[in-house]
Amino acid sequence: MSVSQWLTVYKVLPRYLRYLGIVTWVDLILPLFLILGNSLALSIGVSDVRGLGKRAGLVSTINIMPLFLGGQMNVTVKGYGVGAGFFAIIHRWLSGILVVEGTVHLIVTLSTERPDSLTPSLAAAIAATVLIFAICLSSVLRRRGYEIFINSHYILSGAVIAALYLHNPTSVFTPPTIYLTIAVGLLIVTVLRRLTLTIYRSVGFKKPLSRASIHTIVYRRSRQENIPLLDAVHVHVRLPRKWTYRAGQYINLYMPGVSRTSFAQLHPFCVAWWYSKDGSDYIVLIIEKKHGFTKQLCSHRSIELNNSAEMVALIEGPYGRELDLDSYGTVLLFATGIGIAAQLSYIWQLLNRSQTGQSRTKKIQLYWQVEREVHMAWVADRMIELTSQDVSQILNIQIYVLSDYLSLETKEGSRIPRGDLEIDVTYKAMNVDSIVKQESGQRQGRLAILSK
Repeated sequence: MSVSQWLTVYKVLPRYLRYLGIVTWVDLILPLFLILGNSLALSIGVSDVRGLGKRAGLVSTINIMPLFLGGQMNVTVKGYGVGAGFFAIIHRWLSGILVVEGTVHLIVTLSTERPDSLTPSLAAAIAATVLIFAICLSSVLRRRGYEIFINSHYILSGAVIAALYLHNPTSVFTPPTIYLTIAVGLLIVTVLRRLTLTIYRSVGFKKPLSRASIHTIVYRRSRQENIPLLDAVHVHVRLPRKWTYRAGQYINLYMPGVSRTSFAQLHPFCVAWWYSKDGSDYIVLIIEKKHGFTKQLCSHRSIELNNSAEMVALIEGPYGRELDLDSYGTVLLFATGIGIAAQLSYIWQLLNRSQTGQSRTKKIQLYWQVEREVHMAWVADRMIELTSQDVSQILNIQIYVLSDYLSLETKEGSRIPRGDLEIDVTYKAMNVDSIVKQESGQRQGRLAILSK
């Protein structure tokens, strides 16, 4: 079994472990492996406390090498069938282990050597430890302000490397300084590779630079009434070069014209769908208005519903590991809010392969929960296209609306079928456990569950 197949087939663990970020067996096994490996490295050949302190400092420096790659891992492992989540787990737990090892190194140094004065080396060690703690604490900013988080993360990481160089004023080719040199060298190589890939994807031979058009999303309540949405936009990116489109792909988007600071920002977005028009290929992103970049991006949408704003856009990618669902008879897809963007490509892929006999799937169930009824407009046209593509009638779509019903007659718990389409709208919260239990008893063949 390959790495990608092994990662695809995992089992969800008990609920009480999820509070620690441990959801699947992969989430459990990887941290245990990292802890065991570091424990052995700290104990083998160590005979006293002073030796433990020195070993902790050395091992923590070695751990910095994979940590310093951080967000560059998508490029490093591209094509090896390993998902970004795999390295997110490693990055998160290695960071915690680094904090522990760095703290042990500092405490042992202070308690055993008892320096008479604060030497530059000791001051640098204290500074590095404080900075590492600051990096870990900065993660609370990730959801509230991604730009602040990522920029502070880079600045603090650079400061840690500088402090560790001062703490170990040895030759760059001797341990532990050589590990810092390797980390910096790997970072430079991967950054240059990312830059090369971005130029390759964004600039085509005798073709214009990739551009993005920002489209206002409209909820069509009736032929006479259209409701423009203010909390999300569709971004259509014209591609100078084609690539092999697959389900589960995402790109990093760079749009310097969005704001005065966007020239230094790169943001990941899932590819919702793709199409060709007038000899050019396009990908479509659904971008929800939050804070920072997405808020500024949504402000560029056109007031006139039939028009769109256009600007230069560079793309990096595509990234993402496609899950092989063709061998499953029943596929359950769950999504909340903007997570629907990731599921649409899987529906298209399953329908397409089912028609050509490449898939065993006999039943596709999509369950999508939205905060407001108008949010259905995010993918309304695409859902109509997918239901039209469903000639074998294996697709069924269930939408759950939590609040802001458009009709005064709609009550919580109401269920309304949408015409001849295999789409039902229910005005209440989605009960995932109940749905999975019911579908498990009615499944056709093997059952696959994918949530976003």
